[in-house]
Amino acid sequence: MNRTQERKIAFEIIFTFPFRIDKSIDEIIESYSDYYESESLSDYIVGTVRGVYENLDEIDEKIKCSIKSRRFERLDNVCLAAMRLAVYEMLYNDGVPVPVAINEAIELTKQYDDSLAAFVHGNLGIIAKG
Repeated sequence: MNRTQERKIAFEIIFTFPFRIDKSIDEIIESYSDYYESESLSDYIVGTVRGVYENLDEIDEKIKCSIKSRRFERLDNVCLAAMRLAVYEMLYNDGVPVPVAINEAIELTKQYDDSLAAFVHGNLGIIAKG
């Protein structure tokens, strides 16, 4: 499995966070380990998902500061999951260059709702400039 495929699985798990607030991160990861039984979750996937979960407040604060045209609470979940993943990679994963994190988030967003890609791109650009 390549990094893009791993990132997509991490995105899918992060996407479920708002719907699984009653679960611990270990329970969430375990449920996806069962779902992807044919392929074990890589260290990258587990580390990224756990990292987003553990740093969610700081990541969401960065996103809140970047958005001007919408309220955070009204963000589409695809948009939010992609941005959370990218912001985590930009802040906490030195192995992922910022442009790669942004581009991957845009591509993930396009797979689900092409109309959100420009919004994700613009806001991640603001965060990257810091």
